[in-house]
Amino acid sequence: MEDLPPPLVAEILSRLTDSTDLARCRLASKTLNSLSREVRSVNLLCTLSRYLKSRSPETKANVTPFKAIFTKLVREVRCINSVSIGVDKSLREISYDDVDDELDDLYLTDVGFVKEWLPKVCGELRKLAISDFWIQSCWRKSDVLGLISSCCNVLLELELKNAWLSVDVLNPMTRLTHLTLEFIRLDDEDLNKVNNCFPSLQVLNLIGVGGLKDPKIHLLHLKSCLWTVSNALLSLTILAPNLVKLRLKCIKPKSVVLDTPSLLDFQLSVEEAYDFRVKEFSTLETLQLESSSLHSLIGRFPSCKLIRKLTVDSLKWTEDLETRKFGLEALFDAFPNVISLNLGPGAWSEAEMCYRKGGLEDKNAMKELTEIVAHLVVYDVEVTLSFIFSILDKCTNLSDMTLLLHPKEDSGAASSLVSSCTAYGSRVKKMATVPGQLIWEIVKKNNCFLVKEFGNGTAGVQFSKESNNLCNLNSYKHSGLANKKTVTIQAGGKDKSVLLATTKTKKQNKPASLLHKSVMRKEFPRMAKAVVNQVADNYYRPDLKKAALARLSVIHRSLKVAKSGAKKRNRQALKGRK
Repeated sequence: MEDLPPPLVAEILSRLTDSTDLARCRLASKTLNSLSREVRSVNLLCTLSRYLKSRSPETKANVTPFKAIFTKLVREVRCINSVSIGVDKSLREISYDDVDDELDDLYLTDVGFVKEWLPKVCGELRKLAISDFWIQSCWRKSDVLGLISSCCNVLLELELKNAWLSVDVLNPMTRLTHLTLEFIRLDDEDLNKVNNCFPSLQVLNLIGVGGLKDPKIHLLHLKSCLWTVSNALLSLTILAPNLVKLRLKCIKPKSVVLDTPSLLDFQLSVEEAYDFRVKEFSTLETLQLESSSLHSLIGRFPSCKLIRKLTVDSLKWTEDLETRKFGLEALFDAFPNVISLNLGPGAWSEAEMCYRKGGLEDKNAMKELTEIVAHLVVYDVEVTLSFIFSILDKCTNLSDMTLLLHPKEDSGAASSLVSSCTAYGSRVKKMATVPGQLIWEIVKKNNCFLVKEFGNGTAGVQFSKESNNLCNLNSYKHSGLANKKTVTIQAGGKDKSVLLATTKTKKQNKPASLLHKSVMRKEFPRMAKAVVNQVADNYYRPDLKKAALARLSVIHRSLKVAKSGAKKRNRQALKGRK
């Protein structure tokens, strides 16, 4: 790299995702050491391994405090445009009981800490991101927003996560165009401070922001908004005349008011809205709806004649399916010019139930439809086939119908659907399996393998007993139901061996030959190397490398105990004590 032009080397160093690598570069050569001071961005993340070392009695004396490292990095750089500091997502799994409440070594929104470095870099700073350690920040109210607003006059993008923020001393930031608040407790019940102090916002992301009661977004320049609300609000209002893209997810607000006449792309997920008031969408082209009461929501939706692409799904559709009233007729009455329709598993099940009760009416709007993607859940093959054929008959311009089947669906039912649909016509061009992300959304809260020790399954960590789940955790990463690539490590049998099994992606429909099994009888280092080779080095599931090695270590220790035998208690000595 020393042969490259200095500006190019400085640009490469600026793009390092972790500034700890920048510190290593300084030790590599004098050239890199001098050019490291010309970087334009600093990114530092506290990893789980570093956190554990800082807490271990054997190693904590040798660990430099995280805040000290960051402050030194910032002070040694001449001009910074971007700063990102935070803790790794894996630290979210740490229990409150394992943390000393009085510590603040990872309290990153502490005003005292931010004052040590922000005034030095604020002159040219364009982007700032702070992701705090929630266990240390959740009970400490921070005025860091006020400090940032008073120092950073040219800041364009601000991102704050996992903190309790006060807006008492917040000053206007007229140049800020991007704001992200994620898992924030915000002392601004109606968002008046946000509206008044950030008037030039073009992108606003509010993810899991608490402390709101009657929030109203009133921003004239806003173009994109992501708003996920975890608590039940009294009302929710968005007034944004230039808003183009909106993703809104909430539970049961009593009132939803939208005045967004320029909206082109809208994603709405709401369990139920008692008062849903929306002005006519004169430019809306793409719409995605998710609700527990689809029929009611569509009935309150204004007629949208320009919508061409529509996606609908039902929340909690497994509950009281017989009482649901959603049908395709109501859908085409509200959205008559749709040409592409995507039906989620809940919407399909409700529409099929409605068809079973009263058939499918002939609507003129159905003749405009050219493409359907349907996520099937098959209860009765004959009814499902009849529903599919009725759609094909009514939608005369339909050229492409894609049917997605759950991988765990009964093989006989799936074969019958495939053969019947293929024989009926060529418009059913694709039969595929459902992607893993969708499977996870379906099964993550309701499947027979869940272990709900606390009655309601609301514990911080939830376990699962399905096969091919490496850590027996109920998560998408470890799920043996949703992932095509899984890893299993378990005791091999009486010969004290260890079994390593991985799933074959091309054998998903053949359970007998689904697993590729390897029996290991070697010493631990060689077994660990074999696990790394199969799990990580061949890019099979590198994200499971640490979990696989941890599982192997536990299994290996258990086999050593089993081989040596449990220690026998001296009963005579116990009698003597009595």
